Amino acid sequence: MNKLFDLNIIEILEDWKVYHAIREIIANAFDETILSNAKKQPLIELNSKTHELIIEDFGRGISIENLTQNESNEKMSSNIVIGRFGVGLKDAIATFHRNQKNIKIFVKDLEISFKESPKQNFEDIITLHAVVKKTKSNIIGTKFLIENISDEQFLLAKSLFLQLNNPTVIQETKYGMIINDEKTTKSIYINGLKLSEEVNFAYSYNITKIDAKIKKSLNRERKNLGRSVYSKQIEKILMSSNIDDLKLLKDSYLIDEEKYDEYSWSEVKLMLLNSFDNIAIVTTDMIINNPDQIERMRSEGKMIKSVSSNTYLKVSSSELSFDTFDSLNDEYESSFTYDFVKIIDLNKQQKKNLEYAINIAELIGYKATFKSFDLKISKITQNDYDFNTVKFGHCDHQNKEIILNTKALKDKYESAMVLVHELTHAKTSCQDATRNFEQHLDGNFKNLLKNIK
Repeated sequence: MNKLFDLNIIEILEDWKVYHAIREIIANAFDETILSNAKKQPLIELNSKTHELIIEDFGRGISIENLTQNESNEKMSSNIVIGRFGVGLKDAIATFHRNQKNIKIFVKDLEISFKESPKQNFEDIITLHAVVKKTKSNIIGTKFLIENISDEQFLLAKSLFLQLNNPTVIQETKYGMIINDEKTTKSIYINGLKLSEEVNFAYSYNITKIDAKIKKSLNRERKNLGRSVYSKQIEKILMSSNIDDLKLLKDSYLIDEEKYDEYSWSEVKLMLLNSFDNIAIVTTDMIINNPDQIERMRSEGKMIKSVSSNTYLKVSSSELSFDTFDSLNDEYESSFTYDFVKIIDLNKQQKKNLEYAINIAELIGYKATFKSFDLKISKITQNDYDFNTVKFGHCDHQNKEIILNTKALKDKYESAMVLVHELTHAKTSCQDATRNFEQHLDGNFKNLLKNIK
């Protein structure tokens, strides 16, 4: 004798389509396979001629109790299954019924179909009931037979499951998978079920380690999962990956750091920057204000990578090792050795040339600068540096010193030129080849002409 079981469906998900219902049955089959440690993967196939869809798992088999609309403690406590609530089965059955799709469920000793029937003790209220029939079969788990399913409905449901789409997994980390996806719109999966899309990501991702934020945000309808919910876990996936294997993400970064939205995460950006061997990290202002230093870095084989001021600060304070504008300048400056010489110990010609240079500087108007900066003479050599250069003078703002190389004192005109050059640095704090620096040099020439008698 058949028994009727009132499904007692109170709230129907009106916006669910047939493929959403198919998705729930497939998700349940995968979950049961995991939870029961079944030896076989689910059978999922559509007969294109009869349009009958079979979804069969080889787990423990459902019972009538599974048709109650209660949360499943087993699923809620698991981080590896697709479903979270255990209520999707009834939602799926209601959706099939609303769309005139006949459905039957087979287990080892039961066959379950569905029909509308008066509610017990309320004859005027018609609700959906399960028709439970005792039977015997060789079915191990649970088999669903759904009629009148189109190819399009089946393919839409199938497209939501990573496992059913032959993914190309680039890397798998403890937080999830990075998936190469040739489609323009990338997919975000959680435990293999697609729950969101991204139009400006380099890759698709499957999050397998679910944090509290994702758990809290997963809803019965499986909708409205915004990026803010899962972005932290995707960032962790990337941070725990081997960045050199992410060729698309890495190769595009130096060309256009706004091409993919993954670049917006600061830690990912730092990891990318750290993966390149020969880049100098600078800001736009550094490029504008320090053309000589930038050109020197290029001559040393460095590729110049301009970043925002905020990123530069993070790079500079990071525990990772980076070649920044400041670190490369410090390295360059530290390659020089200073062997100071007292002016009294200079030879006669050197003293004469130095005196000439000082007179020229004072004619230009640098008497006040001499009061702020000490003038020192030194033998300057460069050690252990790949690109050796001659340093005729140096302005040390930190120690308030102007240093002239003894080599510059071989010629009075060279002496004057180097001294005036370094005094201009001292007075303006401008770098070589900048507009402000060049304007001051022009002004020096005018002042000299005015004061020559």
